[in-house]
Amino acid sequence: MIGLPLSQGRVERVDGLIVCRGLPKWAYARGGTCVGSVYLTGNVVSDRVLRHERVHVDQWKKYGLLFPILYWLAGSDPLKNHFEIEAGLEDGGYVRRSAR
Repeated sequence: MIGLPLSQGRVERVDGLIVCRGLPKWAYARGGTCVGSVYLTGNVVSDRVLRHERVHVDQWKKYGLLFPILYWLAGSDPLKNHFEIEAGLEDGGYVRRSAR
């Protein structure tokens, strides 16, 4: 409902994730926000970020409309928020990729 009307960029389906680009900064948090199976962003799109957001899609499926409340209760620090940790801090761009 918010993605299509506000999107000033390309809207596409990528592996079950609907990616809406070109949204105004107030429409999403940090680099982007996942609502259900829709990823809202300015233009932060990469294979790693989309992999991270697909985990959030699974979290939405698991918890339904409780997810935003549970996410908020988990805290705003992504390094301590277990939903962000589960989605992958490296893929989400919260920590540097470790040398392997």
